[in-house]
Order: sequence, then structure tokens, then C-alpha cells
Amino acid sequence: HRVFFQRLEESLREDFDADIVRLYLADHGVAAETEGLATAVETEDPAFESFRPLLDKGAATCGRFNEAKMEFLFGERGPWVRSTALVPIGPNGAHGMMAIGSSDQSRFYPGMGTLFLDLLAEVITSRLSDAEPRAQRRSA
Repeated sequence: HRVFFQRLEESLREDFDADIVRLYLADHGVAAETEGLATAVETEDPAFESFRPLLDKGAATCGRFNEAKMEFLFGERGPWVRSTALVPIGPNGAHGMMAIGSSDQSRFYPGMGTLFLDLLAEVITSRLSDAEPRAQRRSA
């Protein structure tokens, strides 16, 4: 998983002009395998749940979020991020979410097309789903 997520981050930085990419995954095992590229998250965590209305849309949301959300997504770099794309991973964020940040306030804006991001979320979801049977076989 490390190589997949490393290439994903590099591609988003280079091809999508992102300054910062953060992945939050509900599968703690997969998050650990990424060696720091993804963060494990509890989907019942109130901070994660604060994104529920956006995740339930089932599509990426672009724009600027409140200070608490920005701090959750980007930590100390939150105030530096001027625009964000929030991408649910899995149905209604069941597998987690990806946040892509830019220092350019016009990079990600409300109403921009999100087809590429939504397709990318499907690829990530598929990759995570492919990992489940292998993990189950190992534990059997």
C-alpha cells in the first residue's frame, strides 16, 4: 500500500497542483502499512463526524472550511491552506476521506468540477477493497 499511496500523493502534487495531501483511513491496518502517508481515523470520532454532511454528499467538496476542520485536516499547516478539496473514500466516507490543500485560494472553489476527484476516490476504494480478502485470508 505504501507505494500506491506514495504515487498517489506525488501525482496529486505534480499533476493536480496540490501543496498538501492528507489521507484519513478507517482501516488502521492499511493506514499502518502506508508508513505515515495515511492516518488511521475512527469514523465515530466527533471530529471526523463533523465532516459527515460533506461525506454524505458522496462526491468531493471544494472550498474553504472552518478553523476546526482545517486544524483536523492539516494540523499546524491548517492556517496556511487557502483552499481544499475534501474527497470521501468509499460510500459516504465509509473507508475515510482524502483532503487536498493548496495555498492558492482559487485552486479549489465551490462549484468546480470534481469528476476526476470522484473517479480517483473510486480507484482508492477499489484498492482498499482488494486488500480486504488478502487480509482475511492471512488471518484465517
